[in-house]
Amino acid sequence: MSTPNYSPLTYQTLIDSTLSTILSLVQNKDGYSSSVPAEVKPGYSITTTIGRSGGLVNGTPCYFTFTLSADTHLNTVTTETITNEFNQFMTDRGIMAKASSVVTTRGLINFFNNIAAFCSVKLILVTGQNTASKVMFYNQVENTYPVTSPTQENELVSATDFNSMLNALNSTINNATKLYIARYTISSSSSSSSSSCSSSCSSSSSSSSSSTYIAYFNLD
Repeated sequence: MSTPNYSPLTYQTLIDSTLSTILSLVQNKDGYSSSVPAEVKPGYSITTTIGRSGGLVNGTPCYFTFTLSADTHLNTVTTETITNEFNQFMTDRGIMAKASSVVTTRGLINFFNNIAAFCSVKLILVTGQNTASKVMFYNQVENTYPVTSPTQENELVSATDFNSMLNALNSTINNATKLYIARYTISSSSSSSSSSCSSSCSSSSSSSSSSTYIAYFNLD
């Protein structure tokens, strides 16, 4: 019976595989994927009527226009930018320097802890008030990452180490602890210069603006 010929696992393999997975997940890379709803794309605008009797205020139509405010978090990002930022993170964390080395058990735990730190900042779930869809975006704004504790490759691995790694990964995958609200710009108008419509629209705008938003959740 022959012994299987296994290739050793190197850090370069982990780096390449992780980057490939991130690139396949984010839906604002090199444009928007077909699954990204219009409600979370820059430039989105919708006009609706506000008031009594089908949008009439004292017999005058009153309109609200909600336009998604400019927000860098919702912009597209290039593959090159994602790749450069990921590789720089790997360099800063000392992983790129040992890319050709064989991965140890301790090194694997360190790698996963660092990936959890990167993803907790860079991968965000985006959703909108008028859509039930949730799409994953790459966050090109924030670049401050959680600190991980580096250890020596030859240190023994304990059950606590594995639990810490699993907790970090589970927190990144399952939790949405940071909520960012990208607001609409709201304007009101009418088909005439009726002061009753203008004042009513202004009043409605004040009471409605707080509930109109695009929200995205940071996986942390």
